[in-house]
Amino acid sequence: MGRSVRAVAWATVWAATILLVGVTDARAAEEDDRQWTVVPYFWAFGASLDLAVGDDPVLGADVGFSDLIETLDGGGLVHFERRGPSGGFLVDLMYLDTGNEATIGRGTVLPAPTLLESDLELGVVEGAVFYRPPGRSFDLLFGVRILDLALTLDTTLPNDTTTRRDTDATYTDAFLGLRYDARLGEAWNLMLRGDVATGDTDFTWSAIGTVGYTFGKRDQLGVVAGWKFFDTSIDEARELYDLEIDLALDGPIAGVVFRL
Repeated sequence: MGRSVRAVAWATVWAATILLVGVTDARAAEEDDRQWTVVPYFWAFGASLDLAVGDDPVLGADVGFSDLIETLDGGGLVHFERRGPSGGFLVDLMYLDTGNEATIGRGTVLPAPTLLESDLELGVVEGAVFYRPPGRSFDLLFGVRILDLALTLDTTLPNDTTTRRDTDATYTDAFLGLRYDARLGEAWNLMLRGDVATGDTDFTWSAIGTVGYTFGKRDQLGVVAGWKFFDTSIDEARELYDLEIDLALDGPIAGVVFRL
């Protein structure tokens, strides 16, 4: 996707956002003056990474959170939302920085023992508008996801020959999603969200499900817990070879809700 297409995509999203906010702000004061929601999250993720150069698989590895936590340099997620009676907009930010080291070979195409050292930085920015049909408990989402991926993989063979494969690029996708949000009694609520995206990536999908509890004199605070999935497939043409990346992250998630 070229820069002109990205510019049009961003202009479309933010133009729709401005129009929608103008409509919802006019009606919001009639029903509720707490329309802003901010949710910082902690995500205990596990990672699955498949990397292929050309048509030959180089790496297929599953890494649990217990392995990643020792090399997790930094990470965070935060959700911002502005809601009106019939819709609104949201922004999600995610950043992860992690590395891992493993010795493999037996049962793979690589000779044993082969040392693999990886360093992964992933930043994701999502901006979307959403619309809630009258009388319904679900939102229709349309937005843009910018994925900034920096991946370095050093492969050291038994003869001490080291090969480095890396990528450092930004990918822009358009996504469509659906979000279901329903109350479970006075203070509890259930939220399910899923979306699919494509553009610079071949295909990306994400899903999250949480159960939340609201408290405070004006229901201005809450806690949420659930599970989050994120999966992306990238086929990047290089000058000498094609690089195929399949990255999947999933695990429990927990956050604190602030309603303003």
